[in-house]
Amino acid sequence: MKVPKRIAGKEYTAQRRSLQQEKELAKRAGGKLVKGSGRGSIKGDVRVDGIVRIEAKTTSKSSFSITSEMIQKIELASVCAGECPAIVVEFLNKNGKPIHEVAVVPMWVLNAITSK
Repeated sequence: MKVPKRIAGKEYTAQRRSLQQEKELAKRAGGKLVKGSGRGSIKGDVRVDGIVRIEAKTTSKSSFSITSEMIQKIELASVCAGECPAIVVEFLNKNGKPIHEVAVVPMWVLNAITSK
């Protein structure tokens, strides 16, 4: 499919890739996609019931800002369900291919998985 010139660019590439990212995250985590990507009553993009809830973000820029609002939204939704919150950010190259992927979790999650 040829992309029209008016929408060809970084934003379109990241938007198209984000759908694939969510599907891949769900498969790797052994979870399911959240219908409507969290627009309904269930927040987040990917959910592994009782374990983790993931908000997926994709960017073709060299940086990505995570806001306190993003953190509060995914943390509130996941903790109420007994799940660990995570924000996964995928960075794309100029061709729309993933080059880096990082997960951001609250410190209490890191403490829980590293404590002996």
